[in-house]
Amino acid sequence: LAALGVINGGYQPYLNQLFVTPLFEQIRRFSNNYVRPFIENSPIKSILVGEGFRRDSSVFQRTFANESNMFFTFAFLDAERARGIAADILNIDELQDIDVEFIPILESCLAASHIGMTQYSGTPKTTDNAMHFKWEQSSQAHWVTKCTSCSDDNIAGIAFGLEKMIRKEGFCCKKCGALLNPAAGFYYHMYKDRANNNPGWHIPQTIMPMHYGNPRKWLQLYNKSVRWPRFRFYNEVLGEACDVG
Repeated sequence: LAALGVINGGYQPYLNQLFVTPLFEQIRRFSNNYVRPFIENSPIKSILVGEGFRRDSSVFQRTFANESNMFFTFAFLDAERARGIAADILNIDELQDIDVEFIPILESCLAASHIGMTQYSGTPKTTDNAMHFKWEQSSQAHWVTKCTSCSDDNIAGIAFGLEKMIRKEGFCCKKCGALLNPAAGFYYHMYKDRANNNPGWHIPQTIMPMHYGNPRKWLQLYNKSVRWPRFRFYNEVLGEACDVG
């Protein structure tokens, strides 16, 4: 989100992007620890922000030389801080912890924009939150890796046998057990009619190079699958909702 926000703001003049998390500390870290270094360490920093960046030290706003802005706020107890911000793109992270009643207020910030795009991200936790609700309405794209040994399509979702692909030796075919190369995979939208207007992507740790491409990290992931409570493993590693009795 930070990289995309800087790219969007850098190339499109007068673009206003609003980033929202539930807690102040979350948005402070996002602004200071991710967005700021992307700008400060960029080889084209002078083009992006000119000389004004050093004077703009506010954690709640980053302004570009082309008059684009990145606004940052939080909405845990209420969404009042977002009122009055005219945004073109709304990004809500950790959506699962945002009160669903706040979403219409946050989305109203897009009312005056001809772009009016929203992006939601987070960890679904249970099935009773905004993150899972938005996922259910989306195109529900899952990562698919074809096995080079048996030609079986391995879909990285719990409903399609993802747990059977997690083995000690690596990310394996659920059918024949051969090692898979997720880098050769692709996203498949389960609801193609929603892909253009309401796309949603499921990103489990198992398909990320930092995990499947690192033996030490993969062993840690595998050990979590064995030792962690099932709901926590589903949430934090596989990125899927799981209700707990």
